[in-house]
Amino acid sequence: MPNKILTITLLTGLSAFAQWGGGSQTRNANIRGGGGDGKCTIEVEVDGAAEVEIYGTQARLRTLSGRRATWRRFECNQPMPARPYDFRFSGVDGRGRQDLVRSPDGGGPAVIRIEDRDGGREGYTFDIKWRGGSDSGYYDRRRRY
Repeated sequence: MPNKILTITLLTGLSAFAQWGGGSQTRNANIRGGGGDGKCTIEVEVDGAAEVEIYGTQARLRTLSGRRATWRRFECNQPMPARPYDFRFSGVDGRGRQDLVRSPDGGGPAVIRIEDRDGGREGYTFDIKWRGGSDSGYYDRRRRY
């Protein structure tokens, strides 16, 4: 009987963590268009703090605190190169802070941190833009930087 109670408690806790707590979610970009300068528009919902790590055609949304952050959209006109030229970040919408905490200039991912200190979920939208890149390959997130 004690093992059954322990198992139920553990499963309940893991379920609550998956629903409300940390973890990360990876998403592939919806690529539309192409050619010319690069641009991605990312939209997420945050209640607390989260980071979005962008590399090539993929992004990872990681909840840092509060309820689990969720994806709304990730759209690009082309994959982001490993070392994009003239990389720019622009917060478009959301009540809290959005900051570029790591630029992909050195060959790593772009990392944007979102902090929502008000109660309840809020939608956040931001754009990243670039002009070409110095590397024809794309950043491999498994590589340590």
